[in-house]
Amino acid sequence: MKGPASRTQTDKRFQSYRNEHRRIQDILPLFPGACDKMPFDKAASEYDRELLVFCVRDKWFCFVHIREFDFCCLKCDPDEAIDLRDRYEGIEPGYHMNKRHWINVRFDRDVPDSEIRRLVRRSYELVAGRSDRKR
Repeated sequence: MKGPASRTQTDKRFQSYRNEHRRIQDILPLFPGACDKMPFDKAASEYDRELLVFCVRDKWFCFVHIREFDFCCLKCDPDEAIDLRDRYEGIEPGYHMNKRHWINVRFDRDVPDSEIRRLVRRSYELVAGRSDRKR
């Protein structure tokens, strides 16, 4: 039976979150107009309150859970999403999102880092391009 996490485990986990968040903050300048926010601070669920959302012009293109940091949810072209789900075990339909247009990318599975970076960039481009057309 597992007991509560020790102070050391909690500190390591928090440090891991800080490092990952710092890495995310470092890449935001690569996406013009992108920002991050935590829009669910009043949610009943603690899990929902800990979602970090990345947007461009107030349209989401990515979100992650700041404590778990086990996956990201990305906007995706519907045809490409089907192909990606067939190709990688670590890509699933988007959690609580439109399953046709959003995918979850699991960090602990078979999706290479280079592919994750490409998918984040593509998600940004889909949303930023869509925002441009509406102007």
